[in-house]
Amino acid sequence: MLTQPAYLVYGVARPGQASALQGLRGLDGQGLSVIRCGALAAVVSSHQTDMFEEADTPALHAFAASYHRCVTQMSAHMDLLPMQLGMMLADAQAVRQYLQASSGPLETHLSQLAGFQEWQLQLTLCDDSDAAPKVADAKMYLRARKAALDQKKAAQQSCDVYLEALAQHLLKDGARACRRAPEGPNTLYVLWPRGADQALLTLVEAQAAQMDALRLDVHGPEAPFWFVREESQSDAA
Repeated sequence: MLTQPAYLVYGVARPGQASALQGLRGLDGQGLSVIRCGALAAVVSSHQTDMFEEADTPALHAFAASYHRCVTQMSAHMDLLPMQLGMMLADAQAVRQYLQASSGPLETHLSQLAGFQEWQLQLTLCDDSDAAPKVADAKMYLRARKAALDQKKAAQQSCDVYLEALAQHLLKDGARACRRAPEGPNTLYVLWPRGADQALLTLVEAQAAQMDALRLDVHGPEAPFWFVREESQSDAA
C-alpha cells in the first residue's frame, strides 16, 4: 500500500533567495520547493513518508551522502541552515508551523551564518610513535616506549599551538568563527566567506609551510552542518 507524500526539509533560508535554487534537484532527483512563513522559508521536496523505514544500512549511507551533497550544492548559492537528514513534515501547514514555532533560534542562526560556508581543517601527526619499539631487552623497550610517547605528547602540543595560531590568522583575515571539535581535537571548523575559497587556501598553505612533522588537510566548502549542530546543542542546554 502506498503511503502519503510528505515534505523532506533540507534547510531554512530567506524567501528572497529562493531563485538561487533554480536548476538544483533534491534527493532522488526530486524538484525543490520553497514554503514561506514570514521572514523564513523552508527548502523541501516531496517524498513518500516511509522512504527511510525499510532502507538497510548501505541505503541509509547512500541517502546521507546524497543529502549532504544536495544541501552543500544549495549552500553554494544561498544562506541555508541545514536540517538533519530525515526531517519529514506532513504538509505545507506543518512546515509553516515549524518555522513559526522555531522562528527565534532560526532567525538568530541564519543571521550569524549569512554569507559564510563551513570548512574543515584537520592536522595529522606525521610520526609512528604508536608503533612498538623494536628492541629485545625489556628495560630498553620501556625506555624506548617512554621516549616515543613523550615525542607524541610534544607533537600534540605543537599541534595545539599551530591550530591556535591558524585560528587567529583566519579570524583576523575574514573568518566569522573558528572552533575546535571536541570529538576530534586536531580538527578546526571554520566559517569562511562564500566565494573567497582561494584566499582561505592561500592562508592555509602559508601556515602549513611552517609546520614540522604535521600534515594539514583541507575539506570544503560545505553547508554549515557542524556549526548548526553545535549551536542547536547550546540552545538546548
